[in-house]
Amino acid sequence: MKNILKYLLILSLGVFIFSSCEEDPITLDEKIVGFSQASGLISETSVAPIKIPVFNAAKSGSGCTVSFTFSVEGVSNPAIEGTDFTVVNTSNSISFDNYYDTDTIIIQPIDNSIFQGNKVVKILLSNPTGGFDLSDQSTYTLTIADNEHPLALILGTFTETDYLYSDGSIEAVYTDAITIAAHPTDITKVLITNIWDGGKVIEASVNLATNSMTIPAGQVIYVSGTYGNCLMVRIAGGALDYANAIQCTIDANGNITTESWAARVTAGNFGVYEKAVLTKSTK
Repeated sequence: MKNILKYLLILSLGVFIFSSCEEDPITLDEKIVGFSQASGLISETSVAPIKIPVFNAAKSGSGCTVSFTFSVEGVSNPAIEGTDFTVVNTSNSISFDNYYDTDTIIIQPIDNSIFQGNKVVKILLSNPTGGFDLSDQSTYTLTIADNEHPLALILGTFTETDYLYSDGSIEAVYTDAITIAAHPTDITKVLITNIWDGGKVIEASVNLATNSMTIPAGQVIYVSGTYGNCLMVRIAGGALDYANAIQCTIDANGNITTESWAARVTAGNFGVYEKAVLTKSTK
């Protein structure tokens, strides 16, 4: 989390973050098998396959087997086995030797040389043996990211350095890791995750012909436990500008520099920045 207390422009701030996790425990008579995660993403250029965890759980006894199949029902841009991915497993079933165990479904994406957009396939578990039932999480959604996207220059992982206004000087105050991904339906837009270390996703429009990107003002970049939504707002002439987007420039290596902006809550500013520099680290 950003060092908010150090740079907060509000007189006082007490941020209390509460988290809770309530999971239904496995009952004594319950025997289940399912996915450990609901979804995942892998680039089509990945040399290493994605390993998707599957678990079984019971209080005692023997293991089980469970089958898996692929479905593209309801998927607008489906990933097809043999065309977009291959299955590394030797069969479409998972066998567990023990009553409490994990195994993996291993998927290797297939790269191609044309832009087709991100593709999606659902993996469905079925027919568990040994008296096991499917858990609530028996479907896994896999997205295979297309690297031939027209905005590929700025897609990937970035290191972000924010430069803070401080008594008229400019100081680099902290560095974040963020990701920029393709918009699922609009090839002129991208989704930026974690631009202010809040894990939030914001949208931006890109024009590589002019080496520019615009971030609409007023998007939520962080949520404070005390002050609520923190917005990304343009600074123009020393004043907040909610009406206009934050303008950014893109260099030949895909690095991005923003103009002045503020991290703003209703009570004041969390930070006012001369610029943020996003340096591309991976595709």
